[in-house]
Amino acid sequence: MTVEACLPCEGHWFDSVALDLLLAKRSSGRNLGASQDFMSLPFSEPSELQCPRCSEFMLTGTRVGISVEWCRHCKGIFLDKGELERIVEWREAQQQKERAANAKASASVATDAVLIALGSFLVNRE
Repeated sequence: MTVEACLPCEGHWFDSVALDLLLAKRSSGRNLGASQDFMSLPFSEPSELQCPRCSEFMLTGTRVGISVEWCRHCKGIFLDKGELERIVEWREAQQQKERAANAKASASVATDAVLIALGSFLVNRE
């Protein structure tokens, strides 16, 4: 597990394990899986940034306005100052949407079950 800081820009380079552990800690222990989210980006734009681990030039991918640099050689991720917090906020908003959708689906299933039971009761009374 590795994290390296860039003092001039205040950005950080993470291996994917370190990023997931840090995000889980910042999100009340929930593993957000951010590195998997950002690894699914289309990293096609060359970056001027060189990987601090292997010195290869990194690739850039953007999601929800957050540009992430990724090293295709050693799989490290570079985040500029403030991007880690923005990723946490975005993932928490995604999880809230998922919880709301699940709650709505559960309520719909419960309503359907009540209506079926009521219909069955009324049919059997006649």
